[in-house]
Parts: sequence; C-alpha cells; structure tokens
Amino acid sequence: MKTLIVQNYWTPYRHELFTELMKYSDIEILYLGNVGSDRLWMKEECIFPSIQLEAKKWGPFLFSSLQGIDFSKFDQIVLLEHLENIFTILKLAGIFKGRFILWTGMTKDAHPEKPYYDFFTNIIKFWYRKLLYKANIFFAYSELTREMLLDQGVPDENIKIIHQASRIIEIPEILNSNPVELRKERKGPLRLLSLGYLRKEKNNDFLIKVCSRFSKDVLELLIVGDGPEKAKLKTIAGSNVKFKGYLAGEEKFKEYLYADVFVLPTIRDPWALVVNEAMYYGLPIICSNRAGARDVVKDNGYVIDPFNEDDLYQAIKTLVGNRALCNKMGRSSLKIIKNYSIPFAAKQISELLEENE
Repeated sequence: MKTLIVQNYWTPYRHELFTELMKYSDIEILYLGNVGSDRLWMKEECIFPSIQLEAKKWGPFLFSSLQGIDFSKFDQIVLLEHLENIFTILKLAGIFKGRFILWTGMTKDAHPEKPYYDFFTNIIKFWYRKLLYKANIFFAYSELTREMLLDQGVPDENIKIIHQASRIIEIPEILNSNPVELRKERKGPLRLLSLGYLRKEKNNDFLIKVCSRFSKDVLELLIVGDGPEKAKLKTIAGSNVKFKGYLAGEEKFKEYLYADVFVLPTIRDPWALVVNEAMYYGLPIICSNRAGARDVVKDNGYVIDPFNEDDLYQAIKTLVGNRALCNKMGRSSLKIIKNYSIPFAAKQISELLEENE
C-alpha cells in the first residue's frame, strides 16, 4: 500500500521519523511550502521520496498549487493538518478518492495567536469541521487531541493515539553513562531549563515572573531559544535568568545535561517534543496542562496550570534543595521515555497504516 504524507513544511523532528518509517512502509512526503522565515532550521537532504511545493500567502493563509501531482498512484493519504494550509488541504481531500487519514494535534484550547486571525476564527472552525467529516481515521497526538475529536463527534474507535517521538543527539558525556548519575552530586542553585521558540504562547513571561520569587542562590532559570518575544523577556528578567540564544545539535543537548529540571509553561502546544528530549536526558518535568506532552508526566514531575502562578511556584519550590527527589523523578523519566523513541513510533505508524487497508 502506497501512502502519501502531507506536511506544511520540512521539520527536523519529522525528518528522522519519516526516514525510519520508510523501512516499514511505502511512503512519499509532500511539503506544501518551504520552512518558515521565522525558523532557523537548516533543511537536510531527504533520503525518502518527497515533493516540494511553493506556498503563497494571503492574510493568515498559505495556498499551494497541486497541479501536476498524480494522486492516483497513492492508496491513502495522511494529512498533518495546519490551520494556515486549511484550504489547500481541503482541496487535496476533495481531489483524492482513496483512504484519508488526518494526523492532528488540535485541542479544545488551540487557536491561532496572531491578532488578524480573530476575524477568521469562525471561518476556520467551519472549514475545520469539513475536514473532520472527510477523514476515515484520525491519528491523534495526545489525550488532549482525542478529547477534542470526541467533542466533535468522531467515533472513539476511529481515533488512534500516536506516540510522539523526537530526534535525540547523544553527546559524548552521556555515552555509556546514566545522565541522572552524572548530576547526582551536583551542588549550587537548581538549574531550571526552558527551551523553545520565544513567542507569546510559550508563556515565558509567566515563568520569569514566578522565578523572580526565588533568589539566584537557590534557583537559576536558563532560557534557550530565540524569537519575537526575546527582547521583551530580557526587560523583565531578574539576575537569576540567563538567555542562551538559539542552539542546535550537541550544543542544544548539552543544556539538558547541565540542567536539573525542565519546565514547559506553554498555554498551548499539540505536544512539545522538548519534553521527550529532556526526559531522555533524565530530567524531572514541570509541564503545562495545555500541552499534549502532559501524557508522559506521571511520577517524573508535575503538571501545572499555566495561568496559576502559585501552581508553578509550588512545583519549583518542592524541587529546590531536594536533589534526592530530582534524581528519583529523573530516573522515572528515563523509564517512561523508552516507549517514545523514533523506531517505536515508526513501527506503530506502519502497523496502523496497514490496519487501515
């Protein structure tokens, strides 16, 4: 069975998954546009078959021409939805007559953050429901997405939760070593790590405000990433906050090893693969209840309300000065994340694609 997977543009966190998936399934990838100008990713060469389209922007939407693509050679299409591409995706769904799978991370709270989207909100909701009606099977990022789909009337038996997996780079320091043991005897302030694109919905102003209630002797907040909110965040940051800028490859993964706790205060995220990365490096997790990755936070951390300062404060306070608890949670992270590897996810997807025949 030949499968076309449609994505808005190339991303590093899908690249390795598709590379692994081609070992089990006959796939081709269709990218509807180029990597966004606000992203610093460098596109890598694809060893899997792929088609690259150009996208034109109109208001908040992106439109791609589908002319010249022979969809008849595919038995099924997997669409990774993205609101900016909603009309191109709907057009594709109308053209294709085979099996249609929607791979979605939408949640009840998900909505575009840019001001000009407000005018289009009802339009988007209407067309998104049209998209739901066309799908035969749904690949959901998380329980949050599953709840949204059930609310929209999708039968539970048509929803399959896919284990979200991220590319991991093992830096030399952890080869043949347990990262929890490497930080076991560490002294000094608790190093709290936040990593991601610095935009409003990531809620870093909320995080900085809470961290200002701790002295730099007991807590140090490390913010890795770049984005439109960076300048503003620097103006409100205290002496216990350090901005590391955008990091990639080994430089990025070293930050996980040097940290003691990972925090994700986002007000919305379909999943947040940075949580997977942090868990692979044996970190306790403080995760927003608005992120799909809350599914992997059990006895390895805390799920918090990203609008409640005291909720986050108490989670951090519990871990400050308690290395034994941090180590215990870190070891739990290592156990949980084993089922969220690229090979595991690729095999799961392949089996579901075959099941969909």
